[in-house]
Amino acid sequence: MIFNLHFAKFSIMQFFYIIIKFRLEVDSMKNKYMVGEVSKFLNISKDTLRYYDQIGIVTPKKSGKNGYRYYTMDNIVLLTYVLVLKDLDVPLNEIKNILSNNSLESMIKLIGNQKRVVEKKIKELQGIKSTINSLEKAFIQAYNYNNKFEVIESPKFIYKEIGEEIDSTMSTVMDEFRSINGLSEIVYTVIIKNICDIKKIVDNNIFYTVSARIEKFENEFYIGKTNIFEKSKCIHTVIRSSDDIKEIDLMELKKYLKENSFTINGDIIARAIAFEHIDEKPIDYYEVWVPIKEC
Repeated sequence: MIFNLHFAKFSIMQFFYIIIKFRLEVDSMKNKYMVGEVSKFLNISKDTLRYYDQIGIVTPKKSGKNGYRYYTMDNIVLLTYVLVLKDLDVPLNEIKNILSNNSLESMIKLIGNQKRVVEKKIKELQGIKSTINSLEKAFIQAYNYNNKFEVIESPKFIYKEIGEEIDSTMSTVMDEFRSINGLSEIVYTVIIKNICDIKKIVDNNIFYTVSARIEKFENEFYIGKTNIFEKSKCIHTVIRSSDDIKEIDLMELKKYLKENSFTINGDIIARAIAFEHIDEKPIDYYEVWVPIKEC
């Protein structure tokens, strides 16, 4: 009976172990192995073996008497090479070339190239993971803080206007901010300017921007081309809006201001952090920072 080894990943040591075990488990005089035997032993589907045959990676022999196909031990060794190289994420077309000329020098070069490919992928995945973590944090914040209020010191934000229409300018500014060390949480943002009472919000007070949280930023020249929302005592909350922010979206905030005798002490910054789609209607969630002073 052929030794059957199920595995998900190969190492070089596993590869040699497989070959030795295979030779020990089968008839030492036998050098013809049917597709089913090889499929079972190497845990490769028959369809995959046929595909490798079709594209010329590992081609089984053909019996002259009845035309059936079989694999030799050399074929099986080549198949284990294929599995090792696939574990390194080497494309099949490159594997085919390697099997025709796989000197130590070429293998060293290949492994070095694959190492760089993997390092690049790791960096990309780390970036994706960071984005996922930020999104998770933002959506949880939207869920937990919707129309709930706290008075805390705000972070420091930098923002740049993008005009009334959301177009390529927003992407350009976002890319600009991403290129600067010390900025994080870069999002679409609404600035509500020059008000002392929420009921006085009108279209002329609303400006569309991209903002970023300043962790560490010392580029004074660049700051001159943008605006800064300084650290200050603020009401912090989350609001929901089905369109541009309107007075009705801020009614709970207005009520909180009145009940606690707070007055607005500067521009309001509302940063888009999450969204949902309910009954075919998009809803945006904004993290809002309202500078205040006590009456």
